[in-house]
Amino acid sequence: MKINVAIIGCGNIGVKRIKAICQLHKIAKISSLVGNPFKDKKCYAKKFSKIFNCEYYTDWRMILKKNIDAVILCTP
Repeated sequence: MKINVAIIGCGNIGVKRIKAICQLHKIAKISSLVGNPFKDKKCYAKKFSKIFNCEYYTDWRMILKKNIDAVILCTP
């Protein structure tokens, strides 16, 4: 069973955390990404959600309804 991870904030630090989770692919997977492309020009959440076949949200509250084991907060 893998750990379902949600990442809130997919700017520069969020991308580093996504790469780290990818290295742990045997025990963890990215289930949800949350980003706001209107506030952050370097938001890659939508792009990475397609690559990793995971859900993309612009409101962090949406992940509360999902089966998430860990949340990584990467916002300023």
